[in-house]
Amino acid sequence: MAINLVSMSSPKSLDLAKLLQIVLGHADNPLSRRVTIDEAEDIHHHIAFLISKLFFAGRARLCNIGAMNGVMALYRGTTSHIDGILRMIIAYIEGHLARSCAASVASWTVAESTEKLLISSIRGRLEVVVNARLLAKSVFHLAPNTSNTEFQTLDLYLAAVKGNTTPLGKAYDPRFMLPVITFCLVSAAHIMDAQAAVERNCVGYAMACLSSEDAAIREMATRFLTSVVSKLEESPYRNKTQISHLILGVLASLAAQEGEMKDQPLPSAMGIFLAQASHILANPTHFLYEKVMSLLLRGPLLQLHDLPLMLNTLQVGEDHHKEVTWILNILAAGLKTEKDLSLYRKRNVFGNVLNLYISPNSTDHAKERVLGLLWNAAAVEGGGTTLITRNGVIAWIEQILGVSNEEDLTFKRLAARLWEGSAKTHVKEWSRGSLGAHFVGTRARLGMQVGVGVEV
Repeated sequence: MAINLVSMSSPKSLDLAKLLQIVLGHADNPLSRRVTIDEAEDIHHHIAFLISKLFFAGRARLCNIGAMNGVMALYRGTTSHIDGILRMIIAYIEGHLARSCAASVASWTVAESTEKLLISSIRGRLEVVVNARLLAKSVFHLAPNTSNTEFQTLDLYLAAVKGNTTPLGKAYDPRFMLPVITFCLVSAAHIMDAQAAVERNCVGYAMACLSSEDAAIREMATRFLTSVVSKLEESPYRNKTQISHLILGVLASLAAQEGEMKDQPLPSAMGIFLAQASHILANPTHFLYEKVMSLLLRGPLLQLHDLPLMLNTLQVGEDHHKEVTWILNILAAGLKTEKDLSLYRKRNVFGNVLNLYISPNSTDHAKERVLGLLWNAAAVEGGGTTLITRNGVIAWIEQILGVSNEEDLTFKRLAARLWEGSAKTHVKEWSRGSLGAHFVGTRARLGMQVGVGVEV
């Protein structure tokens, strides 16, 4: 009702400043109690959209410090739709006032673990506390494309939220977080030293940001990594040599890129691998420490636009099961774009993981990760088509059916997701019309679980 009132009324007929102040400062504002990684509820989206409509209806009069601080107190710094709306308002006010929102912040902290919100208001001044644990989780949940759109109606906004296939809100937004961690590193106040930048996952986070499709984000990540190297030179940090070697290798490889690869984002899996490598090199007792060091020492430059060899091969060894799980975690999280899909297809990742699943040596944990990878593949344009036509995934699923009713349902849902995400005309031509027999008819093993109204 409030949204409709604001949308349909003339800005001159409403005291927008007063209304915005009431919404931002209300003690029962649901956004003020929103936990960072909780699933957003409808009321959260409605309030965020109302704030947006109020602000942009009277933006010329509402660009002030009070409005910016009020919005920042509700901002959690994530890639969620809600934080995207709030960040657009903050950025607009910054541009209008030619003043950074950082000027209102009294203290900055990068904490190893904290229950505090990213931004808190204390006696009229703001306190920023970055959660290192969420930085670590962000490595796996960063979306390559972080663009936000201003929606004119609530229905369009809610439709975009519902229709989004990429998990949002589980990662810090690089457009806000990279400047924050860079400031914490280079500030004369010595907020964070180079060792803390490594151990509190800032270096890993910046590595993962090199996979962003936004050139500005990649540039910010590169500047942060350059600053880390500079700080490591004068640091007493015991593991600084190997960390410096990793960062310098990445920076040199980026600078040496030529042709079509120049200034291109890294594959998502490579960004995650480099982030995990920084964690491994900071812990010489890690079971993959020697393998990662060996990979780095093979040459002065890294093949940044390929999959590292250790992600392509699953060699049996003392820590085989741990290594397989580690690799699958990266591969499952690293499948986000059509370019990622093309690379996986080129390196036969799908064939390898399908064989791994049915291997007698495969653990339940590994099987779960394989299914996660296939599920993610179905959300990428062309993923379902690739798995059906190039990897025979429908026949593979039918081969596995019958183990248990619970697993049968899981695999039928996977088959439905793959089919619904595929290029159906191409798949029908490829199968010469025989694919339907897998889903309908008295002998069909996949039944009608494909979905209501799905034509096969």
